[in-house]
Amino acid sequence: MDSLADDLLVEIFCRLPCAEAVITCKCVCKQWLSLISKPQLVARFIAHNLNNGHINSNNKKKHRNEELSSFTYIDQGENEDGNIFFFPTSPVFTSLDTTLDFIPSYENTAKSPVKIRSKCSDLILCSRLPPEEFSSRVLPEEPDLYICNPRSKQWIQLPTPSHKEHHCLTCFTCDPYYETGSSISLSTCRYSVCYGFVVSRSSSRVNQLEMKILSSETGVWKKAVLLSPKFVNFWSAKFRDCFTYNGMVHFCTDDGIIGFDTYNVSADGFIHGRVIQLPLHDGSNQCGGEYVGVSGGKIVLLVYCRCLMSQQQQQQQQPQPDNTDVYSLRVWELKGYETGEWLMTRIVHLNDLVVEDSEIFESLVRRYRWNLLMIHPNDADVLLLILGERMVECNLREKTWKSICSIPSSRKRLGLVFPWWPTPLKQLPW
Repeated sequence: MDSLADDLLVEIFCRLPCAEAVITCKCVCKQWLSLISKPQLVARFIAHNLNNGHINSNNKKKHRNEELSSFTYIDQGENEDGNIFFFPTSPVFTSLDTTLDFIPSYENTAKSPVKIRSKCSDLILCSRLPPEEFSSRVLPEEPDLYICNPRSKQWIQLPTPSHKEHHCLTCFTCDPYYETGSSISLSTCRYSVCYGFVVSRSSSRVNQLEMKILSSETGVWKKAVLLSPKFVNFWSAKFRDCFTYNGMVHFCTDDGIIGFDTYNVSADGFIHGRVIQLPLHDGSNQCGGEYVGVSGGKIVLLVYCRCLMSQQQQQQQQPQPDNTDVYSLRVWELKGYETGEWLMTRIVHLNDLVVEDSEIFESLVRRYRWNLLMIHPNDADVLLLILGERMVECNLREKTWKSICSIPSSRKRLGLVFPWWPTPLKQLPW
């Protein structure tokens, strides 16, 4: 192998099953270390995987623009002091160590729990909680913050923010490591962390949200105020389900989707946000739950509906709790970000689904409870759902349900996606 030319080695590395296998080869010799560390090899590896793709369940190659090779999720105890449960949807990542033990311990003491705050792509924003023996001491207002990549085990520590108010919003955004086009372009992966504080408790509808923002460009926390073009109920916001689209942070409220750019703060400390109205529900349907996320580079809305029957219909057919004819899943796609135009791309009635376990299906309708974990980042027809103590995959295109695994109930969950190459972390300008 020592006699192989660099060009041939590059072709061999690009045909390995995953980036982790390539990175492991750095340990073989200095030549391989130098070669694999070059941005040209990373770009070549990504381009090879995007151009060749993988065979999906329909025996068709993935589209070249579908950048993500797999997606998974992390699961943490409700009190954030339990073990992190990691479920990959690709066998390539089944051996990935997700204990996050590489995060430094609190004041060099024994290992203490890691609290996961937010995520973006394959990066995690987390903090190391102090161990129990420190519980009686006066601790910092905020534990040490870290950004890490569980794949590469790379991490950086962030400066500790100082605030006395309880923050309702914690969001983390990072630029994609690479952009696709005629060629692969690697970026410096700038990132930002944002804390938000609802100012007024006297009024449920306000048009501003106080914030503290840290970006990789400045390395310090700065105060800012998010200005909304309309009064919204921030108390209804689903801050835990915030997502990134076109480099901007978005979260959903009863009044629509709020979007803002953490890097675009005016000289006087204001961020001008925007509001995207959600599509109006048909009056004949009752919304039982909704989820907003990004799939295939587009903002997608999933709505779980129960159709309401007219009095005449009720006389002809009395609906029962297990009558699945009245339940449906509807998928909307945001066609115009500036215009706020939505298009319903799919509607699936639950009685049309083929299930491998009727108990799961009956539980869904009977309990009227479900929790959407995430939409597949490349295919909006593939969903991960939590039903009781089971994770279920639903394919709306093929109209199938299947149970994936059993999981403990009442746990905090975050979706995580894997690019073809682990996102590197840029050091702060300290």
